[in-house]
Amino acid sequence: MSLTSNLRQFQSAARLEQILGSVHDNNNDFSWSAAIERDEKEQYPQRAVDFLNAVGMNRFYVPSELGGRMEIGEELLYLHRVLARRDLTINSTYSTNAWSVIVWIGGNANQCQNIASRILSGAAPALAYSEKAHGADLLSSEVTAQPAESKYILNGEKWSINRATLGDSLSLIAKTSNDRGPRSLSAFWLDKRHMASKGTYSLNRLPTVGMRGLDISGIGFNNAEIHKDALIGEEGQGLELGLKTLQVTRAYCSSFSLGAGDTMLRIATEFAIERELYNKKVISIPLVREQLATAYAYLLAAEVLSLVGARGLHVCINQFSTWSPIVKVLVPEYVESLAKITSSVLGSRFFLRNAYADGMYQKAFRDHLIVSVFDGSSTVCLDSLSFQLKSANKGRSKKADHLNQVEAKARYRQLYDLQVETDAIDFRGLEIFNRDGDLVLESLETIIEMLNDAEATVGLSTEMLSTLREHADRLLVEQRTLDQKIQNYFSSSEESKEFETLRFSLARGYAELFARIAVLGFWVFNRHGLRTALKDGAWLIIFLNAAEGQTSPPITSLRESTLADLLDRISTNHMLSVIDFALAPRDAKPVKEEITP
Repeated sequence: MSLTSNLRQFQSAARLEQILGSVHDNNNDFSWSAAIERDEKEQYPQRAVDFLNAVGMNRFYVPSELGGRMEIGEELLYLHRVLARRDLTINSTYSTNAWSVIVWIGGNANQCQNIASRILSGAAPALAYSEKAHGADLLSSEVTAQPAESKYILNGEKWSINRATLGDSLSLIAKTSNDRGPRSLSAFWLDKRHMASKGTYSLNRLPTVGMRGLDISGIGFNNAEIHKDALIGEEGQGLELGLKTLQVTRAYCSSFSLGAGDTMLRIATEFAIERELYNKKVISIPLVREQLATAYAYLLAAEVLSLVGARGLHVCINQFSTWSPIVKVLVPEYVESLAKITSSVLGSRFFLRNAYADGMYQKAFRDHLIVSVFDGSSTVCLDSLSFQLKSANKGRSKKADHLNQVEAKARYRQLYDLQVETDAIDFRGLEIFNRDGDLVLESLETIIEMLNDAEATVGLSTEMLSTLREHADRLLVEQRTLDQKIQNYFSSSEESKEFETLRFSLARGYAELFARIAVLGFWVFNRHGLRTALKDGAWLIIFLNAAEGQTSPPITSLRESTLADLLDRISTNHMLSVIDFALAPRDAKPVKEEITP
């Protein structure tokens, strides 16, 4: 069976794509022209939000047992990818619904049912974690929630919050203890409709470089009273619940990158096809062909890493504290590499705000700049990952001693193979610290075995197969070397600034190794379902070469094979994806119908 949008996990997104109509329809709120117009006016996308509620997208944030349709990790990822390719402002605004995850993780039965009802009725939640003076340093938070009989009294300000003013609900982290330790914070879910205006006030909206229509503002509390039922989990559990929630939302941030990357690469490629220089089309220039092929390989790799991450929520959610930061760091970086490449293809048109495609490339470019900062910057994510390297490696080492190869391969297939269905996500299985190991790194030796299996590699040329085996062998050497470096680091008692720098370097190396193994593993397990142009692995080799830092241009045959698929996706109006995913026809109008698979 081919990897198409007919697979269960992509059907809802495929339906939403058709419901939203064409990005080229100037009268469509989900078109590129509407996105640009709102951006110029710094206009909040309220009509788009109302439309999405009307077609039932809010149901995909609520678990099925509570009346929603939140079942499959890849499903929500691709629903948001459909939005993001149209307008990251809409995507960012609507994505705040995902903060309800904190309730599915730590809420009691009544809270889960009540907040599920609110989300299903169109609630607009916001995440109130950060403060102006402290940013991502949650333990330094100054907003307090003082217990008093059957209520808490809130004081302080939360700042730079998406939907803080226009939203009607808040996921709030506040201090319930004067200590600075991990039990000093508690989590609350606030329904602003039930809070008297006395005691709360809105902070001014903040102008932004990209996604200019967002409601980025803040909220202040001055002896504001909330009922004790607003507490999520136990008092002192706020940091734990907040960090677990961020594991999920960080993984879904990749939808922003995939959508923006699709738009930027599509526009740059169409420009190269149309533009004539030196008496020939720009697309015929070998250097441009190489650049576009490389950019496409980066986008496909970003997508594959996102898919593996989303499936990890099902298959090994107790390892997600290390997986999530890797996806959050590298997916935006791959698309930033794509942006750098495609901006050079546009040349001076990149610097001019609306000289081509009405400036949609420039909007996607500047909108994407903040994605690497969302829900924890790359530095914050790598810091989180670095402290777990020892325990993750120790967990993997313990498993290796009694690994059943047949069972292990079945689990790798469940992780990588998109045609293997997964169980529903159990968010209560999230852990703050990964002590279980790493299924992706663990899978490398099986991947190597499959590359030496004639059935798995049938149809591959000798040259391609040899190159891929060489890459896999290098990955294994790199993995063993990194394991030793991690062991040496954590067995040393030395402490210095250089030592801390090394810790970040190890985390970066681990993340990059994880990503290359994940992309290779996905290709091996899904190869026979990929369309012909992707089955041969040309795009994969281009990516692996680039990820290893090779600067020599790709072999002409690799470049041409990869570019041919890119041009085919654009000419046939398909998403730039490993999935065969048709886009709405150029003349399609939006249709307000329920999203149904």
